[in-house]
Amino acid sequence: MRIKALVVVASLLISPLAAAQAWPSKSLRLITPYPAGSGTDTLLRAMGNEMNKAWGQTVVVDNRPGASTMIAAQTCARAPADGYTLCMLDRSLSTLPHLYRKLPFDPDRDFTPITLLANLIAALAVSPNVPANSVKELIDYARANPGKLNYSTPGEGTPPHLQMEWIKQKYGINIVHVPFKSPPEIVRTLVAGDIQVTIFGLINLLGPIRAGKAKALALSGTGRSPLLPDVPTMTETGTQPPNNQQTWFALYGPAGLPKDVVDKVYRETVRMFSQPDFRKERLLGQGWEPRASTGEELARFMKADRAAAAELVRMSGAKVQD
Repeated sequence: MRIKALVVVASLLISPLAAAQAWPSKSLRLITPYPAGSGTDTLLRAMGNEMNKAWGQTVVVDNRPGASTMIAAQTCARAPADGYTLCMLDRSLSTLPHLYRKLPFDPDRDFTPITLLANLIAALAVSPNVPANSVKELIDYARANPGKLNYSTPGEGTPPHLQMEWIKQKYGINIVHVPFKSPPEIVRTLVAGDIQVTIFGLINLLGPIRAGKAKALALSGTGRSPLLPDVPTMTETGTQPPNNQQTWFALYGPAGLPKDVVDKVYRETVRMFSQPDFRKERLLGQGWEPRASTGEELARFMKADRAAAAELVRMSGAKVQD
């Protein structure tokens, strides 16, 4: 009986370790705040394929667009902290607390930071019918035609919205905001000339720009993009807010995610991002600047970025909402 009792005790001690080592033992869900077909969705699906190869488990991308990314964030925050639900969130996690008095989640307490992924290069672009081929010409035209131009973004409070409002404040121009949920809508209305201006992910606009159906006036990023080397950066043109704030994306999980899961996802991200083909075709070739980091580094980065976002919201003149 004593031997049997020892065996039972030993199995109880070993079981949690075995369970942790077995992760993942079933399919994973990756939540994104953007719809299928968007640039972020494309990257997340490519990452899911790599995870499937490495771990032998199906990875399902769960698209939860809307409410300025809050639907996806709330879904992630309320998921079980068992490692089988992860989410890709963006800089909205820094800006939203400064724009809403009450959020359906707590950015500090409801998430486990896993790894910073990349900056998304954005384009300040105009439709072909806008008589401007540079940022200066756009500003001059907007000043001469107040309220005549519209600009599109993924929604209120998103980084592109705040950046354009900051540009409007800085140069004293009046361009009307029109939010959309769908990246295809933003591209389609810009190409058609129904919306004349946008700040949006280069990955979504690159095709129309190269086809002459849209004009890129400036790009975000730490330097000129090899995809459009003749287009100046937003820093060069005076359209990048102070502190060179970029639109970043990162992986999170619900609060309380096991450390071994965090470490394993981080190591897999570093592995796939270091593969020459993945880096060239899925990241650099699609307008991403890779920035893999540890969870601890992401937490420190978020603290600093939250402070920078507060200043951006203040300078943009955006109103705090209930």
